[in-house]
Amino acid sequence: MTNSFLLISVTVLATLTWQTDGAKILAVFSMPSYSHFQLGFRIAKELADRGHQVTAISPYPQKTPIKNYKDVSLEELVPFVEGKL
Repeated sequence: MTNSFLLISVTVLATLTWQTDGAKILAVFSMPSYSHFQLGFRIAKELADRGHQVTAISPYPQKTPIKNYKDVSLEELVPFVEGKL
């Protein structure tokens, strides 16, 4: 009885560890401050590297494409905000 319970437990645990799901993540960096963007970008890039689908809305789009990472550019906001400062 104990061996069969152990075998079933190991089988269930092994099955659960192999099952992974990716998430669709929206990252919004609306403040045109590069230092604020860098912190969030590193987190978003790591999530994309781990297989999640990341869409980032930011004023600093990436020049080279990153797998699982999509940019929505707010680049036109940077001169507007810099003019107000």
